[in-house]
Amino acid sequence: MVEQSKRTPNSDCRIPNLVGVALLFFAVPVTAIPAAIWDREASVQWSAVSLGEVLERFGETQKIGVFLDRRIDPSRTVEFTAVRRPIGALLDEFAASLDLGCCRLDSVAYLGPKFAAATLAQRQPPTVALLRRRVPLEIPFLATPKEVLEHLAESNGLRFRNLETLPHDLWPERKLPPTALFQLFDLLLVGFDATFELESDGKTLCIVPLRRPDTTAAVQSVPNVPQSPVPLSRQRLTLTIKDQELDGVLRVLAERIGLHLEIDEASLAVKNVSLRHRVSYEAKNATVQELFRGLLSPLKLEFTIRGETIRIR
Repeated sequence: MVEQSKRTPNSDCRIPNLVGVALLFFAVPVTAIPAAIWDREASVQWSAVSLGEVLERFGETQKIGVFLDRRIDPSRTVEFTAVRRPIGALLDEFAASLDLGCCRLDSVAYLGPKFAAATLAQRQPPTVALLRRRVPLEIPFLATPKEVLEHLAESNGLRFRNLETLPHDLWPERKLPPTALFQLFDLLLVGFDATFELESDGKTLCIVPLRRPDTTAAVQSVPNVPQSPVPLSRQRLTLTIKDQELDGVLRVLAERIGLHLEIDEASLAVKNVSLRHRVSYEAKNATVQELFRGLLSPLKLEFTIRGETIRIR
C-alpha cells in the first residue's frame, strides 16, 4: 500500500484533561504492537507535506507509535519516497534524509537529534521489574512536562524528586501504545537533554543530565531549549474542544501559537458573551485564521491579528 501526501496500575495512564483541546500530533491506537511490525514492508510517497502530517498519517496507517523530539519543527516540509521497505528501515532512512536520528523503543519510533537517538538506543533495561512494565500513555493538549511526568510516575507507584528542574513547556496531544515505563520516561525527558535515575528506595526518581554517547563528561544543566518558531502562515492545527471555558481556551491557544492575547471585555459585554461561556469546537488542519474564525463566529465575536498580537472583540 502506497501512502501519498500532497498539499492541495495502571494500564490507562491518561493525564487529567487540562482544557480539553488537542493539537495535531502523532495519535495512534493504544494497542500492543508486536516487535515484528518493524520488519513489515511499506511504501510511501511524501511530497511538499509537513513533517508532522506525514508522521501522524504514517503512525495511524501502520498502527505504530511515532514520537518527534520537541526541538524539531513539525511544520518543516519534507520530500521522501520509499518502495517496499521494512518500516524500521524506512523510518531510519527518512530520519537520515532530514539529518535526524531514529531509534525504536519497544513499540515507539523516536525521531530527533542524532546524539539523542543514539543515547536512547544505548539505554540498558533496568533490573527493577516495575520500570519494565508496559503501559500506554495519553497526554492532552497543553499539558506541561511536570504534569505529565508526575502523573505517569504516581499512577505507577513512583514519584519524582526534582521535577522543578524542568523548564516550563506546553505539549501537543500525544497517544502512545503500550511501551516500557522506563522508555516512556526517557522519551519525555530526552527533549530537555535529561534522563532519570532510580534512587535506593526503589520508588523515587531523580532527573539527571543526559550523557552523550561520545563523551563521559556530564552536561552541567538541563537547558531550556525553546521550540523552533513557526510562522503563523505555515501553522496548521487540528484540535478538539469539549465544553471548556472560552477564556481558558483563548489563552492557551494564543500561548501555544505564539501570540499575545488581548480581549476587549467591554465589546464582549455588549454582545452578551461571557469569558466563562463554555465552548465546543473541532477543526482539522486549519490555519490560525480559520481556527479562530471557526471558534469565535458562532459567538458573533471578531478578531484581528497584528504582528504578534491577537485582539478579540
